[in-house]
This record gives sequence, structure tokens and C-alpha cells, in this order.
Amino acid sequence: MKNIQFDFQRISIFYSREDSHKLIGYLNKISNLFPELFNDAFIHFSCDQGYHVRISSPILQDGYVSTFSESVKKFMVKKPSPDVKLIFPLNSLFIDFPNNNIFFGVYEDYPGFTENIPREVLSGIRVALSKIIIKFFSNKKLTTENKFVLFIQLQLLTAMILFTNKSQYEVIANLNTIIDAIGQGRTSLIELKSNNVYTANKRQLNLWYKNIKNRSCAEDLEDLHPWIETFEKWDNDNNNFTGIFLDTCGIVKEHLDLNSTHFTLIALKVVLKVFENQLLTNSLKPKYEKVKA
Repeated sequence: MKNIQFDFQRISIFYSREDSHKLIGYLNKISNLFPELFNDAFIHFSCDQGYHVRISSPILQDGYVSTFSESVKKFMVKKPSPDVKLIFPLNSLFIDFPNNNIFFGVYEDYPGFTENIPREVLSGIRVALSKIIIKFFSNKKLTTENKFVLFIQLQLLTAMILFTNKSQYEVIANLNTIIDAIGQGRTSLIELKSNNVYTANKRQLNLWYKNIKNRSCAEDLEDLHPWIETFEKWDNDNNNFTGIFLDTCGIVKEHLDLNSTHFTLIALKVVLKVFENQLLTNSLKPKYEKVKA
């Protein structure tokens, strides 16, 4: 990766939520034509003043950006998304931007670092996440359900990377601590919902765990490799793995426009159940050897 810049070209492409997968598919298709834009870009979804895709990239020459802009405009003329009817009262003091349009500089730069993640590492995390997002949603609708699926995948993957040298007992204890800290008395409702999610997807979730552990190139996980590579390159001397995990969860939610703590808690409980199931499965094996604390 080339030297990272922190003054960003901020591009907003307003396109209805229902058809946004078509826009993402198009961006994925042309990303190789605009490497200087996409190689270090951050991709976010936002519903602020109308649903849109945000692309934050290092500052580029005006001509380069204009060529990209014209390409996107031609796509929107050819495949316009349906206009969204305004519902009053509005959620914002400002009226929505017009649909099927591209605007520049209408949002602020996203945070460049967190308490536990330094600037250059966070930039790498955002770039890796953006590559995952553009691949994942190029053929999937931007529904809350699909966003939540990716969110759970990344939480499970992050937990397995950050807590790789800890026993399953320790991972479970850490996850329970996080859930208790942010649960704020909602644990019974969260338990019910997360149990429903886990039960309905138990086979797939445990297959993800197995594939991640074995570094398998399973079709539904191979696009997550940029995430693994980013964390493996990080020469981390910060032992606050719980803090890093929470910061990372916040970054993923920010990119996916999943703003409720509710999603974090349900996903955490689902990930916890995966680890608990693995611990139970291992304990039933004839030659099980207890991991030292």
C-alpha cells in the first residue's frame, strides 16, 4: 500500500437502498479501472439526508475524479433507482439530497484513530473492510439481515484473531464481560433473540468457525482474507484486546450503518454461543485435553 494520506476526497452517491446492490456491483466492476481511487478507499453506507454510498479516498487530480463521476452518472442514467417518497416529519432538519445523483464534500471525515487502534492500523482496517463490503454486497441486497450476517462473520473472525492465544474459557469470559458492560439490563431480551439467530443458523455458524480456524478458503469466507491479513500485519503491543475488539465492532457498525447497540449485543451473544458450542463439542471428545489457563 502506498503512503496513506488523511485528507480525503469525500464522494456521496445517492441511490435508493432497494437497488444499492446494483450500484455496489457496478463499483466493484469498475474498481480496476480506477485503482488510485479504490485501492485506499473507505466505503460507508449512510441514510443521512437520503440513502447513499460514501467513498472516502486520498485526494486525487480533478480530471481523474471527474472521469469517475461521469462513469457513475452514466450508470445511474442507464439504471436509475426509484425515487423515495419523503415521509413527514423528516428525521433531519435538512431535506434529502436528490436520488440518482453524486455529490462531493457533504460529510465530515471519519475518525482516523481510536483509543486502542493507531492511525495507520485503523486506516488499514477501514480499507480491508471496504474491500470486503464491495465484494459482499455486489450481489446481495443491502438489507438489515444481510448487513447483520456480515457483522456476525466479522465479529467471529475478529474474536478468533484477537484471542488466538487464549483458551476458549478465556474467550468466553471476555465476551461475557463485554456483554455485561454494554447490556444495560437488556440481557433477557437479547438472550431470546440471539438464541433464535443461533438456532436458525447453527450449522453455518459452526462451519464458519471451523473454516476460520483452519484458514480454509471456503467460498463464503475467502473474501474476508483482507481482514485477516490486516490484523496479522499489526505489530500490536497493546494488550487491551477487549478494547480493540469493541473499537473494531464500532468501526464495522459505522461502515455498515448499523447504529444500534442492539445489533452489537445480539451478534456478541451469537458469537459467544459459537465458542460455547465448540467448548462443549471438544469436551465430549474421547481424547480431550483441558487447555491450561
